[in-house]
Amino acid sequence: INSLAISKDGKILAAGGDESILLFDMKTYENIGTLSGYSDFISCLDFMPTHSDPYFLAGGSFDMSMLVWSNPSSKPKKSSIL
Repeated sequence: INSLAISKDGKILAAGGDESILLFDMKTYENIGTLSGYSDFISCLDFMPTHSDPYFLAGGSFDMSMLVWSNPSSKPKKSSIL
């Protein structure tokens, strides 16, 4: 695990490691999902809640990409080379 982020409401923990982000329910400690799309270690994570989406999540990787999810169960919304 290289980076961690907790949703602003304290319900979800995101843990970035080898090419994927694991999502955990903070109440039950169960893994509730895996986000993928990177080709190297995850270097940073942050939940950035919006009015319509409390779980908007962005992650950066050592592969020089940044992926953004508008819903933890969705595919990345954006992908860009930094």
